[in-house]
Amino acid sequence: MNSAEHVEVGDSIEIALPDGTRVSAASTPIIEVGGVPLTYGEIVALGGDFYGSATPISDLGSADVRAARFADAFGQLETERAEPLTRIRDILRLEQRAIADARAATPPHEPSTAYAALGDSLSLQWSEVADKQGPSYGELLYGNLDHFGDDARTAYRVGHRAAVEAASAATETSALLRAYAMNAFADHFLTDLFAAGHVRTPRRALAELPGAPIPASGLLALVMHDEDNRLGLDVTNARGDRWTAYGDAQELDARSARNRESAIEAVQASVDDVFRAFQQGRADASDAPDASEPAALALAPVADADAEAPGRNHAPLFRVEADRAVLRRGGVAGNWPDQGDWSFTTDWALLPMVETILRGMVADGAQANFAHAIAADLGITP
Repeated sequence: MNSAEHVEVGDSIEIALPDGTRVSAASTPIIEVGGVPLTYGEIVALGGDFYGSATPISDLGSADVRAARFADAFGQLETERAEPLTRIRDILRLEQRAIADARAATPPHEPSTAYAALGDSLSLQWSEVADKQGPSYGELLYGNLDHFGDDARTAYRVGHRAAVEAASAATETSALLRAYAMNAFADHFLTDLFAAGHVRTPRRALAELPGAPIPASGLLALVMHDEDNRLGLDVTNARGDRWTAYGDAQELDARSARNRESAIEAVQASVDDVFRAFQQGRADASDAPDASEPAALALAPVADADAEAPGRNHAPLFRVEADRAVLRRGGVAGNWPDQGDWSFTTDWALLPMVETILRGMVADGAQANFAHAIAADLGITP
């Protein structure tokens, strides 16, 4: 999801105060950072994309090591100064204002039209925010493995566990609200799972391609991510629900209503776990069918296996074999731009594909600045 989409989903829930009173997340700041009050949804947006650990939370490590990574990531936000945080939020306000203007137009326009007009302008502004805590916006973007598929589930589990443990030990309102803030940070990874481009993109496998420069593997993941977001995927979840999910820049459109409702339901289940832990003084106080798994993950989508065939979902740009080999769409003919070509091959070259993609991005114009930045990092001319 894009930042304003994270905010809108996160602020659509209710949070419970210590006496059980439920209040709107949108109208209830839960923590102040450097004197800046933040709502649940704003923290969902800031987590991972703007504040995070230099090492992905989901990287190999013991439970304690992963918990320490999450604590470090959350700590980057919690200890931030007002100036860089305010600058980040001011740019986010531009995104929200563009969406509001689209909705207020006569006739109303879909929020995706606002994103199309914005292009990559906000990302450029965010990348220029100086003196923020922790890794830069660009560094987090290049290392965003925690935002995709099973890695996003792992990152969410780790952060959610930290939040329910904090809530179970809380005795004051401020401690409960801090546990909510930790959970909101973790919910960034949960809500990313509701964007089609985060469901089946093999982000880690692409990052681990032998000899692949980080910007190149990230670009390949981005192209598949954007394609799946735009075209949508038929998905299902552990509860047995089935629907079509779209993704980043389209989460607030009318056709994404079903997906958005599911994301809100998942975030509500997530925060309810935290309050239940506070009430009962137990970190394992969950109403999930599988007590070892957070209830929210039963609602998160995966690609519908029955739809992963010609005639339903479009062919994935990349798929991963059991031996971790990365196959590219289009077969040996190299016909990878054809979204209906379900032939795959391991016989493909990374850099020629990257150069073709960058030339297309420059010609299209919407992501030209981003394309030039990646090309500069790789030392090539698009």
